[in-house]
Amino acid sequence: MRSLKTIKSFNKLLTMKKILFVLLIISAMIFSCKTTKKSSYIKPAEEPQFEMAEHDDINKEADVSAPANDAPITMKTEEVTIAEDEDQSKGGYAFYVIMGSFTKPENAGKFKVQLINQDFSPVMLNTESGFIRVAVEQTNSEADARKFIGNIRNNYPEYKDAWLLKNQ
Repeated sequence: MRSLKTIKSFNKLLTMKKILFVLLIISAMIFSCKTTKKSSYIKPAEEPQFEMAEHDDINKEADVSAPANDAPITMKTEEVTIAEDEDQSKGGYAFYVIMGSFTKPENAGKFKVQLINQDFSPVMLNTESGFIRVAVEQTNSEADARKFIGNIRNNYPEYKDAWLLKNQ
């Protein structure tokens, strides 16, 4: 008789352990669902801060052609290369007029087509930081580049954010 009671007690203890184990698993699943998942997307290196170009006596000619709204022209220095499928003859210049900056090549390509439809001659540039810049003018003269940006800002208000890139 005693052994029958012992077996029943053992079975009850075993059943309670099973229930406790199931509750522990369910609790773990509930709490694990509340944790934030990290995306597997890897962002390109943080875009460097812009620097404002200083105007000196050499750049007086550029100041004459400043846009009507007198917004300063932002200039940034970084090393760029012409994208693989682009016209390589547009490479090697000291200054580029940038109209857009993208992380995805397909977005840069769509923007390039939009600019072509507006009679620009854009070229895509790759940067070390992973961004794709879309340039519409390239020159070795900072003054010419600034004039071009002034003309863009005056004639295409939707591109008032055009900026100057100085190639390293």
